[in-house]
Amino acid sequence: MSLLTCWKIQNDPTRFVLYENWNSQAALDAHFQQPYVNQVLQSYEVTLAKPIEATSLHKLEPLANGSIF
Repeated sequence: MSLLTCWKIQNDPTRFVLYENWNSQAALDAHFQQPYVNQVLQSYEVTLAKPIEATSLHKLEPLANGSIF
């Protein structure tokens, strides 16, 4: 993993975003195979008010003209 940051949703102190930037899909897959990850995810089931939501993002690279669109 190259980056891990935690964010709080502005105006809602009960919601957080954990942003992880992985070097590869293989690294992320290996992470989810670790026993400690399963323990953390199981603890979330009883400690969080709602289930976690995971979203995959893909970085937009600039075009030749510098635009990302």
